Amino acid sequence: MVLDVKFMEWAASQGLDTAKLRAAKVPIYGKWYYPELPADVELVNLRSGEVKTFAAPMIAGATLWAPKADLEAAGLWPPRAGEPATPEEAPRLAPLALRPSLHPIAPFGAEHWAPVGTFAILLVYLMVIVGLWLAMYTMLLQRG
Repeated sequence: MVLDVKFMEWAASQGLDTAKLRAAKVPIYGKWYYPELPADVELVNLRSGEVKTFAAPMIAGATLWAPKADLEAAGLWPPRAGEPATPEEAPRLAPLALRPSLHPIAPFGAEHWAPVGTFAILLVYLMVIVGLWLAMYTMLLQRG
Protein backbone atom coordinates (compact mmCIF):
# COMPACT_ATOMS: atom_id res chain seq x y z
CA MET A 1 0.00 0.00 0.00
CA VAL A 2 1.52 3.33 -1.03
CA LEU A 3 -0.06 6.20 0.81
CA ASP A 4 -0.90 9.59 -0.57
CA VAL A 5 2.06 11.98 -0.65
CA LYS A 6 0.20 14.43 1.61
CA PHE A 7 1.14 12.25 4.60
CA MET A 8 4.80 12.06 3.57
CA GLU A 9 5.70 15.47 2.12
CA TRP A 10 9.28 15.50 3.43
CA ALA A 11 9.82 11.82 2.57
CA ALA A 12 8.54 12.40 -0.97
CA SER A 13 11.03 15.27 -1.34
CA GLN A 14 13.74 12.73 -0.40
CA GLY A 15 12.54 10.23 -3.00
CA LEU A 16 11.01 7.94 -0.35
CA ASP A 17 7.62 6.27 -0.37
CA THR A 18 6.08 3.51 1.71
CA ALA A 19 7.02 0.84 -0.84
CA LYS A 20 10.70 1.83 -0.69
CA LEU A 21 10.65 1.94 3.13
CA ARG A 22 9.00 -1.48 3.35
CA ALA A 23 11.48 -2.94 0.85
CA ALA A 24 14.31 -1.63 3.08
CA LYS A 25 12.52 -3.23 6.09
CA VAL A 26 12.12 0.13 7.83
CA PRO A 27 9.12 -0.02 10.18
CA ILE A 28 6.55 2.71 9.60
CA TYR A 29 4.67 3.98 12.63
CA GLY A 30 1.23 5.46 12.00
CA LYS A 31 -2.41 4.53 12.30
CA TRP A 32 -2.23 2.40 9.12
CA TYR A 33 0.88 0.44 10.13
CA TYR A 34 2.24 0.20 13.70
CA PRO A 35 -0.09 2.45 15.71
CA GLU A 36 2.02 2.64 18.87
CA LEU A 37 5.04 4.96 18.79
CA PRO A 38 7.84 3.48 20.94
CA ALA A 39 9.38 5.37 23.84
CA ASP A 40 13.02 6.55 23.84
CA VAL A 41 13.57 5.89 20.12
CA GLU A 42 14.56 8.66 17.71
CA LEU A 43 11.76 8.85 15.14
CA VAL A 44 11.70 10.85 11.91
CA ASN A 45 8.44 12.57 11.02
CA LEU A 46 7.90 11.61 7.37
CA ARG A 47 5.72 14.66 6.84
CA SER A 48 8.17 17.32 8.06
CA GLY A 49 11.55 15.60 8.49
CA GLU A 50 11.61 16.50 12.19
CA VAL A 51 13.44 14.06 14.49
CA LYS A 52 11.69 13.49 17.81
CA THR A 53 12.00 11.15 20.79
CA PHE A 54 8.96 10.43 22.94
CA ALA A 55 9.39 9.84 26.68
CA ALA A 56 6.42 7.47 26.86
CA PRO A 57 4.72 5.22 24.29
CA MET A 58 2.22 7.20 22.23
CA ILE A 59 -0.61 6.41 19.83
CA ALA A 60 0.13 7.64 16.31
CA GLY A 61 -2.30 9.61 14.21
CA ALA A 62 -2.22 10.21 10.48
CA THR A 63 1.38 11.46 10.67
CA LEU A 64 3.83 8.71 9.75
CA TRP A 65 7.11 8.12 11.59
CA ALA A 66 10.17 5.95 10.91
CA PRO A 67 13.03 5.09 13.30
CA LYS A 68 16.12 7.15 12.52
CA ALA A 69 18.45 4.19 13.24
CA ASP A 70 16.60 1.99 10.72
CA LEU A 71 16.75 4.76 8.10
CA GLU A 72 20.52 5.04 8.71
CA ALA A 73 20.97 1.26 8.44
CA ALA A 74 19.07 1.27 5.11
CA GLY A 75 21.21 4.14 3.79
CA LEU A 76 18.23 6.52 3.70
CA TRP A 77 19.59 8.92 6.35
CA PRO A 78 20.99 11.60 6.58
CA PRO A 79 18.61 13.43 4.29
CA ARG A 80 19.97 14.76 1.07
CA ALA A 81 20.18 18.52 0.76
CA GLY A 82 17.02 19.77 -0.85
CA GLU A 83 17.47 22.32 -3.59
CA PRO A 84 14.23 23.78 -4.91
CA ALA A 85 13.67 22.87 -8.55
CA THR A 86 12.87 26.46 -9.46
CA PRO A 87 13.18 29.76 -7.55
CA GLU A 88 9.37 29.99 -7.49
CA GLU A 89 9.18 26.80 -5.39
CA ALA A 90 11.56 28.08 -2.69
CA PRO A 91 8.97 30.08 -0.70
CA ARG A 92 6.52 27.18 -0.90
CA LEU A 93 9.02 24.55 0.31
CA ALA A 94 10.71 26.56 3.07
CA PRO A 95 7.88 26.63 5.65
CA LEU A 96 7.11 22.95 5.13
CA ALA A 97 9.67 21.67 7.66
CA LEU A 98 8.55 24.16 10.31
CA ARG A 99 4.82 23.53 10.02
CA PRO A 100 3.44 21.81 13.14
CA SER A 101 1.61 18.53 12.78
CA LEU A 102 -2.10 18.82 12.12
CA HIS A 103 -2.72 15.59 14.01
CA PRO A 104 -1.85 15.74 17.72
CA ILE A 105 -0.52 12.57 19.29
CA ALA A 106 -2.37 11.23 22.33
CA PRO A 107 -0.57 9.49 25.18
CA PHE A 108 -0.74 5.70 25.05
CA GLY A 109 -3.87 4.41 26.74
CA ALA A 110 -5.87 7.60 26.22
CA GLU A 111 -9.47 7.16 25.14
CA HIS A 112 -9.94 7.66 21.42
CA TRP A 113 -13.72 7.52 21.56
CA ALA A 114 -15.95 9.43 23.86
CA PRO A 115 -17.36 7.20 26.62
CA VAL A 116 -20.86 7.75 25.22
CA GLY A 117 -19.70 6.48 21.82
CA THR A 118 -18.14 3.41 23.39
CA PHE A 119 -21.31 2.71 25.38
CA ALA A 120 -23.44 3.06 22.24
CA ILE A 121 -21.26 0.60 20.33
CA LEU A 122 -21.41 -1.93 23.18
CA LEU A 123 -25.19 -1.50 23.42
CA VAL A 124 -25.65 -2.17 19.70
CA TYR A 125 -23.37 -5.20 19.95
CA LEU A 126 -25.39 -6.54 22.89
CA MET A 127 -28.67 -5.95 21.00
CA VAL A 128 -27.38 -7.90 18.00
CA ILE A 129 -26.34 -10.84 20.19
CA VAL A 130 -29.66 -10.86 22.06
CA GLY A 131 -31.57 -10.56 18.77
CA LEU A 132 -29.73 -13.52 17.27
CA TRP A 133 -30.30 -15.56 20.41
CA LEU A 134 -34.04 -14.75 20.38
CA ALA A 135 -34.30 -15.66 16.69
CA MET A 136 -32.68 -19.04 17.31
CA TYR A 137 -34.86 -19.65 20.39
CA THR A 138 -38.02 -18.81 18.39
CA MET A 139 -36.99 -21.22 15.63
CA LEU A 140 -36.46 -23.99 18.18
CA LEU A 141 -39.90 -23.35 19.71
CA GLN A 142 -41.58 -23.46 16.30
CA ARG A 143 -40.04 -26.83 15.48
CA GLY A 144 -41.77 -28.23 18.44
